[in-house]
Amino acid sequence: MNTSTPTLSTPTIEQPAALQPPLGRPAHAAAPARPATGIRAVFAWILHTERAVLDVLARHGILTLLLSHALVQVAFGALKIVGLSPVADLVASMVPFLPAQTAVIAMGMFEVVVGATDPATAEGRDDCTRRPGLHLCAERFSPSA
Repeated sequence: MNTSTPTLSTPTIEQPAALQPPLGRPAHAAAPARPATGIRAVFAWILHTERAVLDVLARHGILTLLLSHALVQVAFGALKIVGLSPVADLVASMVPFLPAQTAVIAMGMFEVVVGATDPATAEGRDDCTRRPGLHLCAERFSPSA
């Protein structure tokens, strides 16, 4: 009983004609692929997973980035509106000609409006070309543009 792993070798006379490589090609080119085992299987799985993740990111990455940016703007704007923002003093000091409470609420409302009308959240990525927005458009940075 032979339990050793088969190795690739040059064709010999004993091999059937179907297993011999075409003329002019090396012997390893015609050998059937063996399933990966051990560490090779782990590396193959990592490469396969990496390709799948990169494919998803290439298709949905920029849209996801724009949506998350809009969500962050709406959340921080809402914190300013309800008076729970830790940067309220900083915002108030940036606009000295307005009362502090008014400046913080106005900045919060502005952030909520900008986040809610982000081109990615309004009508999708195609909306960027029809309506000017305050954000950079996903179409300008997508690989297909």
